[in-house]
Amino acid sequence: MTSARVVQLPSPQQEPQTPEGVSQAEITRLLTNRNRLRQHKEQIEKDERSIKERLEAGAAGSNA
Repeated sequence: MTSARVVQLPSPQQEPQTPEGVSQAEITRLLTNRNRLRQHKEQIEKDERSIKERLEAGAAGSNA
């Protein structure tokens, strides 16, 4: 059995990239969206509890 020899080639030099700045608008949008998500999750939980309680109490589904 012959051994394979691995030769590492030098990689071309790349200029370091400067990270793009983060704007106040981006931070505001992120925080706003997180808050909306939290509110939607809370509303969904409230709706699920309400429906579950009514179904357990014997309510029937309707097509309204």
